[in-house]
Amino acid sequence: MSLLCIHTLPQSEHKMPSTLPIHTVNSVLTVLLTLLIIALVICAIVRWTRTPSTQQPIPNAPEHNNPFENASSASASIMDLMHRTTSIRFVDGRRSSFSSSSLSSSFSPSDSDSPTSSLYIIVRRPRMFDRIVSRGELGFCESYMDGDWDTPALEPLFSELLAHEEDLQRELHSQSLNMMWMYVQSVLTSTFTNRNHLERSSDNIISHYDVGNDLYTKMLGPTMQYTCAYYAHPGITTLDHAQRTKMALIAHKLDLQPGMTVLDIGCGFGAMAYYLADVHGVSVVGVTLSPSQVELAHAQFAHPRVDIRIQDYRDVEAEFGPAAFDRVYSIGMFEHVGHKNYNTYFDTCHRLLRPNGVMLLHTIATRQREWSHQNCINTYIFPGGELPHLQHLAELSAYDQWHLEDLHNFGRSYAKTLRAWRANLGDWEGLSPRKYPKRFRRMWDIYLHGCAAQFELRNIFLLQLVFTKQGERKGEDDMGSRIRGFLGGEDKKTDEIRG
Repeated sequence: MSLLCIHTLPQSEHKMPSTLPIHTVNSVLTVLLTLLIIALVICAIVRWTRTPSTQQPIPNAPEHNNPFENASSASASIMDLMHRTTSIRFVDGRRSSFSSSSLSSSFSPSDSDSPTSSLYIIVRRPRMFDRIVSRGELGFCESYMDGDWDTPALEPLFSELLAHEEDLQRELHSQSLNMMWMYVQSVLTSTFTNRNHLERSSDNIISHYDVGNDLYTKMLGPTMQYTCAYYAHPGITTLDHAQRTKMALIAHKLDLQPGMTVLDIGCGFGAMAYYLADVHGVSVVGVTLSPSQVELAHAQFAHPRVDIRIQDYRDVEAEFGPAAFDRVYSIGMFEHVGHKNYNTYFDTCHRLLRPNGVMLLHTIATRQREWSHQNCINTYIFPGGELPHLQHLAELSAYDQWHLEDLHNFGRSYAKTLRAWRANLGDWEGLSPRKYPKRFRRMWDIYLHGCAAQFELRNIFLLQLVFTKQGERKGEDDMGSRIRGFLGGEDKKTDEIRG
């Protein structure tokens, strides 16, 4: 729902003065901003109250030592609603389970688990429910990071809760004014701030990608690919095989020829650039904002035809000039661009491409049209991150300057990739507990398991889009058909890069 409408007003026949007094301008801006904030608050109130909660009240708890006998009604309602999907256990062995037939909850030491007994939460500190009421998803994740609750099956729990996300959100927003204010803050942030401007992007990238190369080396494995692998068919069972298949797929889609010059935007640790140079004979310039990535790339993936450097994609043209590259691609970087910079990104790539050039975009996308800046992943894992909606990509590709040649969705492969990363971490053996304390590790578990659940449910998905410049590559065969010719022959095409 758009909260901001911009109307074009007809020009007055009378010319306005060329300048206005500065105090007048400030006064007008102040009034407009105040009115806008009031309008946003009203919209938020309407949004969160238009669907009243239908949750029945919780019956009076038994007299025996119920930790929720003094809980707020909001916390009790959230606990009751969570019973729809999971059993709740307390550290002293008591259990609270939900009866879907009566839509009511009970609390008794003698209660048995629900049929989904593998999905349960061990409550160590009942304050977790107050934290959920006050901060929603963020409070739920923070309470896990702080050890307020545990579960033996984090991804299945997330999957079950996400399947009932609408009910949970409705209950939260009907119970908590703070949740409404967080929504208003998110709208204001999205509307008035550019979280990925030229000066801030570097800080956002470093906060995640420079946490430690030892962590990423253990998690990612020998290919050092911090993006979705491609489990193209059941015969691909290892992360290494799937990552190499993904690399071969991208090379095929780019239609590379020896001697070409290629730009890798957000090159990560440099493994993809090395592969393209070594196997396909091209020269690659890779840009990243992470000093740690550049350090590892120079140490492990050095190649005479690869230039890995710290540089913002918006500064590349100033050094290399327009039409400097035959191919441009980015893998897992567009999520850091930010919606306010989408046009800048596509325009920059268009200027950098030579005639008959090809651009490939590998990105996560979401079903949500409104991006929240108050969620756990955006707060703790990827500051400034924004997932594009498919409509955003369609609008960008519909500009006169681009042809969309191919769209490929393989989001389920990302769920497998995330599980493989978590398996590689194991019990974090060999990683310093001082450098990666327990709270960090629990945060990382939320990240990997929570995202795997989202991909498995197809709330988010992984897209590869191939673009060509409008009006060029005339007379060629259908590029989409050529790209699809790769499918089914991955094993043969990846023999050359297995190590």
